[in-house]
Amino acid sequence: MDIQYQVFDVKALKKFELKRSNEILRVSKNNQANKEWRDKCNPTQDRLNFEIIGHGVIIPLNKKMSIPCRIRENLKKRNVMNPNLHKESPDRRIVALFEFSGSKETMRKMAYGTQPIKWGYDEDNSFVKREGLIEMWAVDIYRFMVNKYGEDNIVAFVVHCDEHTPDAHCIVLPVSSIGKFSWNWVFSGRNKREYRDYMYQLNDEIAEVNRQYGLERGKRKPLHGGRPVITEYDKEVAVKEVAQLNEQKKALDNEYNGLLYRYHQTEIKIKSLNTMIGNLEKRIGDYDEDLQIKINEKKQSLEKAEEELKKEEALLSEKEKSLRIINNTIKDYDWILNGENLSPDDKTLRDMKAFIFNERIKDAKTRAEARRRFLAFLPDDKRKLCKKTFQLLLDDSVDFLDENIITIASLLFNGYNEYAVQYAKRHEKTLHIPDNWQCGIDESNESWRERCFMLAMEAVTRSGKR
Repeated sequence: MDIQYQVFDVKALKKFELKRSNEILRVSKNNQANKEWRDKCNPTQDRLNFEIIGHGVIIPLNKKMSIPCRIRENLKKRNVMNPNLHKESPDRRIVALFEFSGSKETMRKMAYGTQPIKWGYDEDNSFVKREGLIEMWAVDIYRFMVNKYGEDNIVAFVVHCDEHTPDAHCIVLPVSSIGKFSWNWVFSGRNKREYRDYMYQLNDEIAEVNRQYGLERGKRKPLHGGRPVITEYDKEVAVKEVAQLNEQKKALDNEYNGLLYRYHQTEIKIKSLNTMIGNLEKRIGDYDEDLQIKINEKKQSLEKAEEELKKEEALLSEKEKSLRIINNTIKDYDWILNGENLSPDDKTLRDMKAFIFNERIKDAKTRAEARRRFLAFLPDDKRKLCKKTFQLLLDDSVDFLDENIITIASLLFNGYNEYAVQYAKRHEKTLHIPDNWQCGIDESNESWRERCFMLAMEAVTRSGKR
């Protein structure tokens, strides 16, 4: 069996909405209400869900008292003031939502053992019984959180056994020892670096608890093998920020294009001045002192032009950096806006198209730059002739966006070698897959994608596809 990893995530919330509480406590008035989370839960396994209260006591889900109500009762009992009370726009982080889980095989084994469960949200699993191992695991995680943050700060600890992968949710109030809300004080988050180090250390400590249940600490990432749940609020924020970034990008593009035009104009001006100076220097012996004065004036103009060019280069570099940052930020939101709706195979096909498209752009830019530099030094009559010749050379290239290349490369990337060979044969292509063809253990996705693309392109071009 492959290595089984733990899953750990924490979200900082400024308020705890009733909608989120209903999802965690599985409260739904009818089948249509809260359809977003009801579609991922099997109602015949709802009775297997449980929560843990003081001293590690296991009880069924208390659906009568919502989590926002529990938070109010907790603060009232301890005489702690909610800093976001009566604020239209809450600005303080007052709730930490922890999620604990692990690889699917191990979590299912702890919750259901070897019982023949039918995996489907509309299947009848009313015969399934909850195993004691999932309860032991949940109690150990609960005690760890109590020792870490205090039992008074834990509002709810809920375990779900009605999903494909069982998990646990712990709601913690970041109240310090002096009875005040302080996220930085409780989670050591005075700056991003300290908060990151604190979370890495917390991940290591939780791994010590999970190790006895067969779950290992993964690489240093917020989640290993999982993805945080994206809410509609997260999408709305992402859409607004992407719109703002696109406006900034548009303004920077206009400014960048203006600077690029001025830069090229300055380059042309410098070349013209150098040509004039060279011609004047060759004929200086035939002219008097007035000619020398003209040469000095042209040299001064050249120095000013070179200074302008340096300034334009600096501005151009700054705008390129700003555009690169905005483009990277927009890409970071792609998985929020589009990533959830793609299957793994569709996502691989999209990534492969993006990779091949970037390769084509790089090839086109390289050819265009070589062509521009070569033609810049030719006379007008020869430049026209070479332009026609270069056009033929530049257009005679492999079509990197060929659908056959993309499809074969995507199949190879996902490990469907037999389907890739069949597809190639069906489209009159010859695909030879080397022995032991597979992704290396330490090989990155980028390197593996590039190898698959090169093998697919070789199959298409070898078959006469141009």
